[in-house]
Amino acid sequence: MNRKNCFDTVRHIAALMVLFSHHYALSGRLEPYILGFESLGGIAVIIFFSISGFLIAKSAMNSNDFVDFMSKRVKRIFPALIPCSLFMFIVIGGFVNRHDLGNYFTAETFKNIISTVSLNGYANDGVSDKFMHPGINGSLWTLPLEFLCYLITGLAVATWKRAEFFTITFILMIFMSIILLINEYKIFVFSIPLWLFFLRGSSFFLGAVLALNYDKWKKKNVCLFIVTFLCMYAFANYGKRIEYTVACYILVSFLTILICTSVDDFLVKGRFDFSYGIYIYAFPVQQVVINYTSLPFFVKMLLSAVVTICLAALSWHFVESKALSKKSKKLLLKQN
Repeated sequence: MNRKNCFDTVRHIAALMVLFSHHYALSGRLEPYILGFESLGGIAVIIFFSISGFLIAKSAMNSNDFVDFMSKRVKRIFPALIPCSLFMFIVIGGFVNRHDLGNYFTAETFKNIISTVSLNGYANDGVSDKFMHPGINGSLWTLPLEFLCYLITGLAVATWKRAEFFTITFILMIFMSIILLINEYKIFVFSIPLWLFFLRGSSFFLGAVLALNYDKWKKKNVCLFIVTFLCMYAFANYGKRIEYTVACYILVSFLTILICTSVDDFLVKGRFDFSYGIYIYAFPVQQVVINYTSLPFFVKMLLSAVVTICLAALSWHFVESKALSKKSKKLLLKQN
């Protein structure tokens, strides 16, 4: 594959899409929806997962064993999540409860910090009770799913390190998504509807399939056929919840990888990766700005973006890049 790509830039754009979309919801407005399919933030999550699957698949195939593979993933997720959790519950929580710190800083607060870092979530954050929209960080719901995708990929590393594993897993994810959507199962795992696990997982594993079969599909006539067929199929099934949803998930995932592998990076060029930091810090920053300032809607959004990018930059330079070894950091930026 040509190393010139725009994965970095697209991930940063997707992170800002989440910020933009969430700003509506956190302000008590309807999030922008695209063609009756997903919110702008939801589409950004699909973009994240498809890119993650594309890049992680190659990392898996190059890993020595399960421990080697998972150690890289742990270094990417958890080091940044720890200071973010402290920021949410100590800094923001202390500010919100500044008139009653004695009742706020209890064992429950530190339990929430530990639960957040361990991807368990929390029943009551003790911070956002009086906010316009509850929740101190609604973005973190995707992390258990992403980590589950890593574990499934790690299984391939440990047992059957072949491209067919990812193809079979992708098909299984689509099949289970359809079954759960048809029957409207109301099963929740980590407080998330089970059908969302499989739909988001399908984007991840489609990205993996495309990575490991790059030479087979990355041809102009093949790409044109796939995009045309998916667009026509989605259009023909507009209004049909299951067919339209599944078709759009596949279409957005495929278009993401197609664009990322076809366009040169004009902005980031592997110098940094603030996208994860933007994703995990935006929600709590927006909650404070929205609920504690009286600025106009779009000024609040701009202020939130500036503060979030600053925190993300600090997270990358002082936490994330430090957690990665020089070798893995170089490999990460090269892959991206």
